Amino acid sequence: MPIPVPDAVPTPRRLLRDVVFDRLVTAIGDGTLEFGERLNDDQLVTWLGVSRTPVREAIAKLEELGLVEIEANRYTRVVTPTAELFEDCSTTILGLWSLAATRGVATMSDADVAEITRLAELRLSDGVVETPESIDAMFALFDVLMRAAGSPTLLACAEPVSRLTTVMFRRLAENSAYPWQLGASTTTSVAEGVARRDAEGVADLLQRQSAALAPFFAAVRETGFYAAQA
Repeated sequence: MPIPVPDAVPTPRRLLRDVVFDRLVTAIGDGTLEFGERLNDDQLVTWLGVSRTPVREAIAKLEELGLVEIEANRYTRVVTPTAELFEDCSTTILGLWSLAATRGVATMSDADVAEITRLAELRLSDGVVETPESIDAMFALFDVLMRAAGSPTLLACAEPVSRLTTVMFRRLAENSAYPWQLGASTTTSVAEGVARRDAEGVADLLQRQSAALAPFFAAVRETGFYAAQA
């Protein structure tokens, strides 16, 4: 008899190192793993229920993205962000988003526009706004914008900065130290500009955000949440 055809498309199997990587990123982002915390292979193996190899592979990728620091024969630890690193990453990712808008907004597909609209609405929805999940929605929105630019080089440049900046903003959001009103108005303006296919307007808005965030950067320094570099 003929072999039956399955009704559903099989879900691709994920590599263990990718599963471990995602869990470690989540743990750093939500504070389960604290900034500066030393990472012990044996403890991670026990916690995650995997062998040492995927743990080491995931940690190597985390180091590439700036989320983990490794000093051979001394330590492996979660990064301890400084105020300077936070400001540098924030302004850099805004510049990359602005460039992506210049390249991709005017010709963005209807599906991508709809997804950006959905993520903007999710970010500002009841139960999500003013939570770390709102930060996740914001960065997911800009991931769509980055992909729409159609530049593998731009994506490769943005990934490490985006990952690290997401974590730093998320931790601030958890501690009520994020400028929610500015973030909400920016998200709304970006979504509206994308819907109009206004590449120049969206790019200019994002480029001006570094100056708009200056009081926020100063407040972060003053509170010492991210300490000034020694």
